[in-house]
Amino acid sequence: MRAVLGLGAAFSLAGLLVYTQRNGSARPVVTGAPSRTVSARAVFGAIRWDAWNGLAGDVVSSTVAQTMAPVKYHWRLPWYATVDPANETKISFNADRQSIMDQELQLAHAAGLSFWAYDTYCVWPTDAHIPECQFWWDTESVGYKATDPAYGLRLHRNSSVKHLMNFSLVLLGSSPATPQLRPRYLELFADPSFQRVGDRPLVFLFNVGRQQADHMGGWAKWREQWDAFRRESIAQGSGNPYFVAMCVGAANLHVAEEARAGLGFDAVSAYALPGGTVGGTAFAAQAAEAREFWGQARAAGLEQVVPVPTGWDPRPRADHEPVWVKEGPEHFLEPTAAELARLVEDAAAAAAEEEPGVALLYAWNENTEGGWLLPTLGNGTTRLDAVAAGLKRRAGAERNHALWQ
Repeated sequence: MRAVLGLGAAFSLAGLLVYTQRNGSARPVVTGAPSRTVSARAVFGAIRWDAWNGLAGDVVSSTVAQTMAPVKYHWRLPWYATVDPANETKISFNADRQSIMDQELQLAHAAGLSFWAYDTYCVWPTDAHIPECQFWWDTESVGYKATDPAYGLRLHRNSSVKHLMNFSLVLLGSSPATPQLRPRYLELFADPSFQRVGDRPLVFLFNVGRQQADHMGGWAKWREQWDAFRRESIAQGSGNPYFVAMCVGAANLHVAEEARAGLGFDAVSAYALPGGTVGGTAFAAQAAEAREFWGQARAAGLEQVVPVPTGWDPRPRADHEPVWVKEGPEHFLEPTAAELARLVEDAAAAAAEEEPGVALLYAWNENTEGGWLLPTLGNGTTRLDAVAAGLKRRAGAERNHALWQ
């Protein structure tokens, strides 16, 4: 475990890197594409759920503060959070700062990640005039009215070290391909930092199923919007999007496959792999579920972005239920560094054998739900160290294999 120091101080990550943001020393030398610890095929990304801006009056940010306020959850707080010494149940955080984003870009790159996939929603109240956004707030994710859900992506694109990490999008629900919203995303597709599969923008769709398809007039009718999305991206020169349909849990692979087939998408994946028991189930069971998903998708002949869980423990949400989701106290136990490193190593090997050669970690900052990689107040960079170790071992195995060819 590495200590987490204050803003402007040094971070250390598994001996790979020491950044000093204050004076700019020990920065990596990057020529062309950033160097990686894995093969060109085994590209690793991580989901970002940016609800940590401490925005007054924002239902999402305020709910996060309430769920994480109990002292028993403080060890899970992101490294930039603070606890009031005069009132230990009073916490504060605001990740909407360039200095925080710049350090996280450096940390993620040092661990071997290539991109972040940003959860991307309708914006409240900006998009209130769009019927599909109203459906999102009323039916799909009731009350999830984030007023600035893209602050992280904005900071990423404005960063002086943005070249260290690409970005992608996890679009949600029935709204993303509507004519009102497509221009917003097409502008992002054209960014040179958008993650690609070959020359194709890599784009995920989550919260997708028959409910959304029925609302849009059926799969065939809804597909017309996504086909138009493809044509517009090609026309503007950003390429034919590589669309990935996501489900939750290995048992729901059929949900992702139905969406993939119905919308003419290219691949499947899973956002998260929940489960466990009230008393806690060993992380090995969640790792086994991940491997089950990989095997099922492979057996079905599906292209997949290999999902890689880092945990599942939504007890903060079970204690203080958000308006937009109901999750119980069932959870997996905290993974050991060795368990997580082994799963990452195996995922790198699996991704190298799959199209499109990409793995996606859940998640960078889903701390209220149990999936995180970023440093925390209690565990420092333990999980990032484990990811770096797993990718480094995989890179070593690839080099050894190449020597014997």
